[in-house]
Amino acid sequence: METQRAIKTFHADSRDGQEAVKQASTEAMNWIREKEQLDHIRAEYEKSVCRRLKEAKPIQFQTVIFADGSGPPPNCCHENVNRWVKGNPGAIAVRGWVTYADFGVSIGLTAHSVIQDRDGQLFDITPLGNERVRAGMRFVPHIGAEQEFATMKESSIFIECPKE
Repeated sequence: METQRAIKTFHADSRDGQEAVKQASTEAMNWIREKEQLDHIRAEYEKSVCRRLKEAKPIQFQTVIFADGSGPPPNCCHENVNRWVKGNPGAIAVRGWVTYADFGVSIGLTAHSVIQDRDGQLFDITPLGNERVRAGMRFVPHIGAEQEFATMKESSIFIECPKE
């Protein structure tokens, strides 16, 4: 009797193990498909940003003070912009990509956030570690939903555009 119960338990455990392996395999295949789709979407998105690079504009820096008397910390643009928009009705967060490097054959961009005021003017409230680099920076606004920008930023904060 004990032997039969042990055999039934072994077979049940074996079926459960096979089902777990099947489920893990299905989940892995779904993850790979989603990753391939995201890679394709990301590649198309980067091409779009690179096509618009020639229209990129410099953004004026504006020194601001938050309601608590503090200033925006350097190199924290997304958090700074979110905080500014929350405390300043009429201000709008504009997400996008800013040039940061010329690699000779390509231009490097990184995810960046700026403010749009009530008059439609863009300004940057985030100080840089080295303000001398600001003169060469150009901003390419994100076109699309906030969540799309967040997804692109999460996959990589950098874009590299070939020089034309």
